[in-house]
Amino acid sequence: MSRFGWWVMTVLALLIAAYAMGVLFMPVMQPPFLQQRFLIVPLAAYLHLGGSGIALAMGAFQHNSRLRSRRIDLHRWMGRTYVVGVLLGGVGALALATISQYGLPTHVGFGLLATLWLFSTGMAYRYIRTGNQAMHRRWMIRSYALTFAAVTLRIYLPLSQVAGIPFEPAYQTISWLCWVPNLVVAEWVILRQRVEALLPQLRPTAVSCLLVSLLGAALAACGGQTAQKSQPPADTETVDSGAPPAAPPLAANPAQEPETPVAEYVVRGVCPYECCKYGNWTLLDGGVLRSEPNPDADSVGQVASGAAVQTDEGAMVLHPPGIAVVVPDTSKPAGLVVGDTVDVITYTGAKVARVRSQGGQESDVGWGALRMMREPLQRWWVHMTDPATGQTGWLQMGGVRSQTVGAPGSCSKNK
Repeated sequence: MSRFGWWVMTVLALLIAAYAMGVLFMPVMQPPFLQQRFLIVPLAAYLHLGGSGIALAMGAFQHNSRLRSRRIDLHRWMGRTYVVGVLLGGVGALALATISQYGLPTHVGFGLLATLWLFSTGMAYRYIRTGNQAMHRRWMIRSYALTFAAVTLRIYLPLSQVAGIPFEPAYQTISWLCWVPNLVVAEWVILRQRVEALLPQLRPTAVSCLLVSLLGAALAACGGQTAQKSQPPADTETVDSGAPPAAPPLAANPAQEPETPVAEYVVRGVCPYECCKYGNWTLLDGGVLRSEPNPDADSVGQVASGAAVQTDEGAMVLHPPGIAVVVPDTSKPAGLVVGDTVDVITYTGAKVARVRSQGGQESDVGWGALRMMREPLQRWWVHMTDPATGQTGWLQMGGVRSQTVGAPGSCSKNK
């Protein structure tokens, strides 16, 4: 999003958020139909206005790449506040949709808006908890497009009155029009970002294909012309040199050397959850203990579901690595050029990602400087000991409660 576009979006969002808070705390600002809602379902009205106002204000700043790259801790806390705001506002919206004005069209329109709003925000939260930034950003774009329906609703309503459209059919139509086009625009933005991320790789490929096509066409043109052998005069003796026939041409496509498989990239000593801390854990799901963080390593034992174990270290195994494109951002380190394609060789659940350039140089890059094209396939292994059996080994994770991983006081400003 351009800086001008972000400012327009943010100013409109803050204005409507301020209006929502004014209506919430100043009854004199409440229109008659809203006063009825406060009398019929006061809790839903308070939840919707308060939560939606918070989400509208917080969400605008979540789409500021400079804030995201420079103040990641602030970005995270504002994101958590946004999720809480959507949860409160969405629940209130579902209740209010059942008694909205002018019947079934508005009931369904506003009800579906609230449902998709909660769902998209939940998906965005789910993906960032698993470290999948690319999918998190896509779902956040969808979520805030639905949040912004609070703005577009208040743009379309006065326009419909200026146009002389009767209020009832206008309101029924706007209950859909305030969010469906927003979602279409969000999908267009997501598609454009994905195409822009692919262009640096598509351009060399397209040029290569064009050159190969031109070369093939030229060879076909030369080979397609039948050679005209001149006939010797009748009184000229033709001499047979007895030369052997020409050797057949070499194969056009010789066997290529097999590609070298991409090696695994192992990052030891990591704990991917926020506020993660190794120590005493209780497993939800058991499994086979391995001698090394590798599914093909020797089995050294087994731990049962519900076992209380002692963990001391972890390892993230990435194979294959992720692929990202460097985009303009202040956190971009020297040596990386905007548009470069890099391998993401560490998990993306931290403030920065470890990347490897095409020349093999490794560097740490902030999230804001990368646009993910392919997430790294990552597996988290934890080294543990089961005191009940005395068995020690590596277990591939997937069933640890996130709230038990980060013990109280384990957060730090540097994480």
